[in-house]
Amino acid sequence: MDNKLLELIGDLDRANALIQAGLYYCKNPYDRERYDELQTLIAKLYGASLGMEPMTLLGELKRDFGHVTPKVGTEAAIFDEFGRIFLIRRNDDGLWAMPGGWVEVNERLAEAMRREVQEETGLAVRVGRPLALGSRLAGEFGRPHSACFIVFLCTIIRGVPTTSEEAVEIGFFNPYEIHEWHKDHRDRALLALNRYRNCPDDLPWT
Repeated sequence: MDNKLLELIGDLDRANALIQAGLYYCKNPYDRERYDELQTLIAKLYGASLGMEPMTLLGELKRDFGHVTPKVGTEAAIFDEFGRIFLIRRNDDGLWAMPGGWVEVNERLAEAMRREVQEETGLAVRVGRPLALGSRLAGEFGRPHSACFIVFLCTIIRGVPTTSEEAVEIGFFNPYEIHEWHKDHRDRALLALNRYRNCPDDLPWT
């Protein structure tokens, strides 16, 4: 995706944030109609830019409410005694990733991390310190939203690794031998591995 298109999608993301704020704060029903119409136009422009169905995008945009901020995701870096990292092959795109997902409203980071790992792999984990941070601008990897990610060092405390609707294959792997990565997971996985090797302590995170 070229820089001009990324800049356009970034502008659309900002415009949609202003629309969402207007929908949240406005009292005049006529203003609300105008904001709704503007958001429909934004969804069409998003769709044309990203190759996505506009009405599907519109539904995604409308789920945001109030002042729009970047989405927040958590990802689990789980290592074995050989320094391999635990990965899942995602059901949606068939690519490899660390277990993780979006933080829900009114949910602590550690709670989100434990929930996502349990849902995707059947494992219960202790959540340790953050190993890596990442961010993604609107339009990168074909997504309309900007997002921030926190990779936590996690330790398995119980359970047997089990595939799920979200993870069709799971296991410990040398990340340098994996070539089909989901979005930018490779960069964060390698960063987490490097920091883990330099300091393997897994102090708990609340």
